[in-house]
Amino acid sequence: MKKTLALVLCLGLITFLLLACISTPEKIGEKKTQKGKSTKSLEFKAGDEIKIREKILVVAGITRNWQSSSQFMEPSEGKEFVLIGISLANLGQNAIDLSPWDFKIQDSAGVRTTPSSYPDIPEAFPLFVELGPQGKLSGNLLFEVKAGDQSLKFIFRSSPFEAEVVVNL
Repeated sequence: MKKTLALVLCLGLITFLLLACISTPEKIGEKKTQKGKSTKSLEFKAGDEIKIREKILVVAGITRNWQSSSQFMEPSEGKEFVLIGISLANLGQNAIDLSPWDFKIQDSAGVRTTPSSYPDIPEAFPLFVELGPQGKLSGNLLFEVKAGDQSLKFIFRSSPFEAEVVVNL
């Protein structure tokens, strides 16, 4: 009985500590309330400088219906390519590992997809990269979405201990 109680208390403490470590993204320059919480939701717009722990993310540009110069690179029927330009800065003292699963696009039906990988994406953002301390990286991510969808959202989350960053496109 004592072991079970001790185990439950330990699991409760671990859960509490993990939840306390979750970082909330914020727009740089945005005022905070007395409790330190952002006065706005966790949704942002293109061009906002978004601080997540020791990272700054900016969705710098969006190109709808992007066309490749390659005749072999066409979106599926009823779909279009969306090219999203981003920049990411690591303000911390530790490297950050980034993968394609950190970046997603969500359509109006709530379906999330990861970036497409094609050789002729201009200034492509590397899909597997380690961003060193004080490092900066910019580039483009390509997504295939339903043509004409006006409710797209760019999603960034590089750690399970961070809240998602949602940028309305």
